[in-house]
Amino acid sequence: MSRITGRSLLLSLFTPILIFGVVGGAETVTVAGGIATVTLTDTVVETFEVAITNSAALTTPANDSIVVTAGPPTKMGISVQPSNADATIAISPAIKVQVQDANGNLVSSATDLISLALVNSLGGATLSGTFTDVAPDNGEVTFSDISIGKAQNEYVLIASATGLSSAASAPFNITVRPDHAGGLDRE
Repeated sequence: MSRITGRSLLLSLFTPILIFGVVGGAETVTVAGGIATVTLTDTVVETFEVAITNSAALTTPANDSIVVTAGPPTKMGISVQPSNADATIAISPAIKVQVQDANGNLVSSATDLISLALVNSLGGATLSGTFTDVAPDNGEVTFSDISIGKAQNEYVLIASATGLSSAASAPFNITVRPDHAGGLDRE
């Protein structure tokens, strides 16, 4: 089994070969000096099979698995966006934030502490719940108790971690149900 990390893998093979499993189907590789070299590039975390045969049938065909793993952490990604909700009620489904590599793959080994911030609050609305310096589990944080106490349209959250590019959520609205309006502000 071979491993690559969101980059190219160089395979050196010593007979005329036909490679199956390359994106787009089979690829014939020219042999120079008795060595066939092919570069496989993949940016998606996955495992795929590669079948190697030679046209001269000089050796037994080979099959191997190539595992593409995530690269180093570079950015945040919001995997479950915040939805519209009632003021003071936890946003549901829970907001999920991932640590990702440059290609948007989850970096399951990441330990970067993740925080959420409200960026376009009019009138001083604030987040409630656990939203700062949360450690990821397998590269992802589930923010299950986040709420906002003020009604407003087009709220946006920013997910951040030190040294990584931040991610902005899709806009969402917080409303006040008439039966819950006692004492809550509206924008």
